[in-house]
Amino acid sequence: MVLSDLFTPFPEKFGLRGDPYLWGMMAARLNYSWLNEDEDEPLSLEGEIKRAFRELTGQNWDDAPDEFQVEALNHGGMSGGWISMDWWRRTGLPLLRDRFDAADVHLRNA
Repeated sequence: MVLSDLFTPFPEKFGLRGDPYLWGMMAARLNYSWLNEDEDEPLSLEGEIKRAFRELTGQNWDDAPDEFQVEALNHGGMSGGWISMDWWRRTGLPLLRDRFDAADVHLRNA
């Protein structure tokens, strides 16, 4: 499964103004990332998401501040480029997990 597929469609709501841009950048970053089904070298969905997050924001997922700004995601305005960790932890990552689980069930039943 290509991980970028999990990012479509975009969520209807985001936390802060930088979150939709980060969502799109993460989809692009994970466009060629596959979850490895080889049991000797399993890759976790959460691990891949957190790695891409760190590469794109410079912040470690587990100890990132509640809100922070990423200049590359700033498209103008006073709150441009701001990221909400609350949204990513409570909505973004759970949504990706749910989509992955649904796709995994579909693939196993195909």
